[in-house]
Amino acid sequence: MNIMLVSVTERTREIGIRKAVGARRGDILIQFLVEAVLVSLFGGIAGVIAGSSAASSRSPAYIP
Repeated sequence: MNIMLVSVTERTREIGIRKAVGARRGDILIQFLVEAVLVSLFGGIAGVIAGSSAASSRSPAYIP
């Protein structure tokens, strides 16, 4: 199942509260889009850091 769909269905209470205080459908969609982009961005940055750290911690190959 699409992970963002799971995120929306798990947060129906929060969405209901946001609608009750006047949020429009577009506001809620933008919130989920921004959250998805930020999670992806931070995950990518963490992956690059972990990969470069792992690569630099290995000793260089011995070349005679």
